Amino acid sequence: MAKKLKLSNNKQKWVDKFNPNVIVGEPLRPNYEIEKNTVRKVERLTDKMIKEFEREVIKLFKKESPSYFAQDASISSQVRILLNKLEDKFYSMFKLEGNSIANYMTNSVNRHSKAQMQNSLSKLSGGLSINVKDLSAETKETLKASASQAASYIRSIQAEYLDQAAGFTYRSITQGEGLKDLIPQLQVLSGKTRRNARLLALDQTRKTNATLDEARMRQNGITKFRWNHSSAGKTQRKTHVEFDGQIYSLDDPPYDRDAKQNVMPAQLPYCRCFKTPVIEFN
Repeated sequence: MAKKLKLSNNKQKWVDKFNPNVIVGEPLRPNYEIEKNTVRKVERLTDKMIKEFEREVIKLFKKESPSYFAQDASISSQVRILLNKLEDKFYSMFKLEGNSIANYMTNSVNRHSKAQMQNSLSKLSGGLSINVKDLSAETKETLKASASQAASYIRSIQAEYLDQAAGFTYRSITQGEGLKDLIPQLQVLSGKTRRNARLLALDQTRKTNATLDEARMRQNGITKFRWNHSSAGKTQRKTHVEFDGQIYSLDDPPYDRDAKQNVMPAQLPYCRCFKTPVIEFN
């Protein structure tokens, strides 16, 4: 069981004298540079796939006129061979580089989380130099699971893109007019895929950060937090605006009536909210 956080002599005297309801640490904000670097790595990987797919498919289509496609089954066979080749290549590429990106993200977030927790506990304790405990064996497994989940989500970018791009490619042969139909469809798909890749990278980084922050709070005897709502997004969850500034327990987070579940900051998709550790006095 985690020990109660020790206060400095001066902090304890201040608490005894003024009898505050709560003392507040430093906010545990996600790191912008880690988010930016993770997004950039995922975007580069995604762009590499999209550009190669478009280049190879367009090169194959330009060998034959669109009117020839419907008459010769060999074109469909060539497309199938090409798509199978690209699928194998992209699967290996996303598996290797996706794991590397996920490991970079989780290791960077872990270091950031530890440093932020150190600062927050120091403020809570009244300036004591707190030795933030290493992660427990259980939390280390959670960290590994976060890396595995992030890698899996990154690989899903490749799977979803190829599934839709292959469908467009085959239909442009059998039902459409070749590149005249295919190019606009691929352009729309590439834009959607790039946006989703960016959002996914941001979301996984914030979720990993929130998971590690909670684990470190528990291990250092902090079980309460103040909800901090981020107004940076284009849209805001009304419930999270209402949660802003309120104090909650890690064991009893607030109920989000829209999501129909109890939620923590950064738990819901694309949530940018974060925690501030507090000590609450009865």
